[in-house]
Amino acid sequence: MLDTDSKIDEKSHIFISHSSYDARIVKELRQELENLGLKVWDSSANIPGGAHYVTKISIALKRSSAVIVLLSENSMQSLEVLNEARMAQDNKVPLIPINLAGQDSVEGNVTWRPV
Repeated sequence: MLDTDSKIDEKSHIFISHSSYDARIVKELRQELENLGLKVWDSSANIPGGAHYVTKISIALKRSSAVIVLLSENSMQSLEVLNEARMAQDNKVPLIPINLAGQDSVEGNVTWRPV
């Protein structure tokens, strides 16, 4: 588990942006990525109870080498997922969309570029 308060190298992990309703899929994806030797950060595993959610997300996004955005019916309804994608884009962090349910893209002003 990565701690956003510790002094980790810049751009040291992959951030997973998702709806909390997709927790099972996130857990499976996280395990697969970690099995490949990658460091992974997601809010369900890396934000302890009582922590300031927005601050932790912001720090983790800025320190990520890429952001995987899980596109599902649930995440398409989430303002947090949209905000995370925008924040990543504003910080020039590559976005990697994974389409779980035939979704076209996150609505709003997010530009998907190949990485």
